Amino acid sequence: MRFSRRTLSLHAAVAALAATLSACSSMHSLTSSAVPSVDQQNEASARRAMTLSAFPAAIDAFPASAGAFPVSLDAYAACMPQSGLAQCHAQWRSDLAANSNPLAGLNQISGYKPADLQSAYGLTSAAASSGSDQTIAIVVAYHDPNLASTLSIYRAAFGLPPCALPPLISIPGFSKPACLRVLWPNGNANGQAYWTSIPPAFNQGWATEEDLDVEMASAICPNCKIIVSESPDATVQNLANAVTSAIGQGATEVSNSYTLPDAASLSQYDGHYQQNGVPITASAGDAGYGPGYPASVPSVTSVGGASLINSGGTWGEAIWPGTGSGCSSHAKPSWQTDTGCAYRTVNDLAVDADPATGVAGFSPYVGGWTVFGGTSVGAPIVAAMYALAENAGSINNPSVLYQNPNGFAPVTSRSNGTCNPNYLCTGGAGYNGPSGLGMPVGLSAF
Repeated sequence: MRFSRRTLSLHAAVAALAATLSACSSMHSLTSSAVPSVDQQNEASARRAMTLSAFPAAIDAFPASAGAFPVSLDAYAACMPQSGLAQCHAQWRSDLAANSNPLAGLNQISGYKPADLQSAYGLTSAAASSGSDQTIAIVVAYHDPNLASTLSIYRAAFGLPPCALPPLISIPGFSKPACLRVLWPNGNANGQAYWTSIPPAFNQGWATEEDLDVEMASAICPNCKIIVSESPDATVQNLANAVTSAIGQGATEVSNSYTLPDAASLSQYDGHYQQNGVPITASAGDAGYGPGYPASVPSVTSVGGASLINSGGTWGEAIWPGTGSGCSSHAKPSWQTDTGCAYRTVNDLAVDADPATGVAGFSPYVGGWTVFGGTSVGAPIVAAMYALAENAGSINNPSVLYQNPNGFAPVTSRSNGTCNPNYLCTGGAGYNGPSGLGMPVGLSAF
């Protein structure tokens, strides 16, 4: 596997552009349309199941599990597996040359843009008007020194409102709450937060992940504030503590784009991911069939991966063979009623993750503008959906999704591995492991 090292040449351009962008006072407004009613969503569900032939044949499933769809599209993975450490799940297309121009026009940027994602999931109107009272936390390991400037580039390119770090000097009566805050928590397993003034070490893979996460949260909820809680390393204890610390600083939703292989021994950290009134999302993983942690925690919304296409003006999804899924080691929650797994079944829903149908993103660590995939795309997207619904204070777990199955469209069947019973690794009508309840359509399920 190849790993891109084009990093330093853009830093000066990024920093200069950030200063320019901060002076901009006008941005393009988002296009509005009515939020689909339940009846409209039912109609959408009936027509969004597409034949597999509509989806691209060049599907990347890196790293592919046995029985996964044939791999013919290479992708770089941002984070390499390391024993005992969490792995992030950002991927980017290796068959495309990155565009190093931060000021590239829309026709020069490949991949799905915010307007595309909002349209695909029925969120255009809500994205334009909702979320200003919500704060999405992004939990990552290590430190991204270029985060603010990178996010400014992304948001300016698509006409999203600026999202800057707090001013160095706060003027009472004049300073507005910062859109973007970066926290450096360090604490113990009991969640007691100790704040440090020294940022964590830089890690290129996790910095790429951090860029992608804040961009996806911005794409779905441009009015939301963002907290980035940077764990000092990729150990589960410190990442879990970073979740608790972010919530203590006012996060209303929390996104986690990383996994460790699910194991009963990890349940000691579950309390960090069980926060009443704060929806928590997690990526299912990119290794094909097999559950990951913390997506396996019953209180966490586990986000599976799909291929997303627009066919004749209609959006639809198929199972992405790289997505994690399966029967976990955690107790089965009462609201999950599938019968082939006596424990918590992963996943709850699925959004775009296939690099072949990936999203536009900018990161200096991959050379600029490129197309991203991996289930890292989905965790911040779904956290932002919860934010747009503005019901976070009443949500303790994903059970709200299961109470509203009409809010999901069916996902075209495809396998992410070999399993028994078959629904744990193959999509189809009704609930299944890889896509859960299906493709979210509008906000009625949230």
